[in-house]
Amino acid sequence: MKIMMIVGGVLSMTVMSLVAEEMVRVADEMNTPHARTIKALDAKDWERFAYWAEMVDYAKWDLRIKSGLGHCYREGLGGKPRDGKRAFDILSEAVRLEDTAKTPFESNDVSRAQLELGICYHAGMGVSSNHVGAVKWYRRAAERGYPAAQFCLGACYHHGVGVEKDVDAALKWYRKAVAGGYKDAQQSIDKLLRERAGALSQREKNLDIREKNVAAMALLAGVMDGGKQDKKDEYELFCDIASHEHDKGLGEEERICVGGALFMLGTYYIEGIPGLIDKDFRKAFDYYRRAAKFNNPIAQHNIGYAYLRGDGVKTDFAEAVKWLRKAADQGFAGSQYVLGLCYERGDGVPKNVAESIKWYRKAAEQGHVDAREAIQRLQK
Repeated sequence: MKIMMIVGGVLSMTVMSLVAEEMVRVADEMNTPHARTIKALDAKDWERFAYWAEMVDYAKWDLRIKSGLGHCYREGLGGKPRDGKRAFDILSEAVRLEDTAKTPFESNDVSRAQLELGICYHAGMGVSSNHVGAVKWYRRAAERGYPAAQFCLGACYHHGVGVEKDVDAALKWYRKAVAGGYKDAQQSIDKLLRERAGALSQREKNLDIREKNVAAMALLAGVMDGGKQDKKDEYELFCDIASHEHDKGLGEEERICVGGALFMLGTYYIEGIPGLIDKDFRKAFDYYRRAAKFNNPIAQHNIGYAYLRGDGVKTDFAEAVKWLRKAADQGFAGSQYVLGLCYERGDGVPKNVAESIKWYRKAAEQGHVDAREAIQRLQK
């Protein structure tokens, strides 16, 4: 009986697959909802596409439509909310459709879904950020000859994201992308060749810093969303960004990126990374000092707090107040609150309740709960 049920199920799935394929063929010959859905997708008319795709639920069996729907949720198109988890689930179903189809899907339809899934893994959308997983799906689509995926795979080799850095492999995949019509890859080839020759301009260095910072933030977002991943890639990217600390000609955006990277490296030394770096408060303090030169308010706050507690440095209340004030003046609520405490207690400054309340209020206006409670306590 069990065997009969299994055979019956397989036959039923086969019949459904044949019916679905015939529906696609007929739809293409007529102005059916399916045909209108495909036309909207080809025209990138996302509003019409999303409406037709889900109204008649074609996405259950049509890989191309399912992939397009995943794209809508990933980018927030066609009136769909930007929903990484929904996008990831739809795209995962899309790539599995190929395994159950009786006849092969169009190669580009499969490749598009694989590329989109790789992007989800890369950016941590609907799944913990996983660069190795991203490379796996980029490679599958790239080997099918999909130019956009070839470009992404080349970029991973270029920057050592999810794979060992390999200039020759990066050039190979960039060139395949150009040959397939992905012309933007030519800029990456030119840049890579200039990097190899050591002739990268400051403008290109600044662009490189921003690109790496986006990648690092994507990785960090995966961790902050609860993803359990190896922090090695994240740490190395921040080290790479921080290596531009002494570059001349950095723009304001690049200075923010470098200061943020130095701050993050300091944080790693506070926490330690098993198998990579040990906890070291002195090194953390040094990175915070370097980040503070780039006017990073959280680094300034941490320096002030270190002087208050004597973490990695000798306790010095006056020096603590100096650094806390720098961060507080930039609007950092945590520093405004601690500065209020210093004035309330007389740590590093003369006691001054009015000044204490002033800083507590600044923090409370930003939603700092402890600051609100401190104000109520002092005004009783």
